[in-house]
Amino acid sequence: MKSKLNRYELFAFDVRVGRGQSPLGGESPEMLLMWKALTQKRIDVVAWDKASVDIFEVKLYAGLGALGQVMSYRALWAASYPDLVLADVWLMFERIDADAAHVAGLHGIRLIGREEFSGPLEYPSTTHSSRIPSLPSMVPG
Repeated sequence: MKSKLNRYELFAFDVRVGRGQSPLGGESPEMLLMWKALTQKRIDVVAWDKASVDIFEVKLYAGLGALGQVMSYRALWAASYPDLVLADVWLMFERIDADAAHVAGLHGIRLIGREEFSGPLEYPSTTHSSRIPSLPSMVPG
């Protein structure tokens, strides 16, 4: 797994996707923006390589609910960031429900168990920030 992660140039955490909700009252423009951000969905990790991005959801126990999350993130990514190609959706976990693992395979969701990602990682030393969009919580690899 370390070699797979080393191919990424940049990581972002808690990346918001989706439309969020509108508050019921007549709030100020600032409050509208804050409410939208609070109610949008948040992807745990987005990783960039040279041509595309991958989404990672991290769970201690991965069940069917986690699959619903990553399947939703896949759809919401295309609507939120149409110019950024989504390559893979990954579910990282400590333990996984056997039925969830089966369903993940049917939907093209990549699985990574704890034994595959424990230990220190080596990150690339440079990034190409001119090609990376402005997203919150950007962390160069």
